[in-house]
Amino acid sequence: MGIEKKEIAHTTDQELKFIDKLGFFSECELTRKQLLINYIAAAEKRTDWGGIVRDMVVGYAHGCLAKLV
Repeated sequence: MGIEKKEIAHTTDQELKFIDKLGFFSECELTRKQLLINYIAAAEKRTDWGGIVRDMVVGYAHGCLAKLV
């Protein structure tokens, strides 16, 4: 008997919550603004979004960034 693997897919809601936390709970020296810029840049290269609605989360990240500028 083998161990059954379950595929865990992130949801759009989970990704939005992740974006909300960027820069608040990290020991990273980058600011929230820089982390959002990096997230948006990385999103352009991401090909597998699974169950995440790409346009919604990237738009949300842009909105969060706009509030900081």
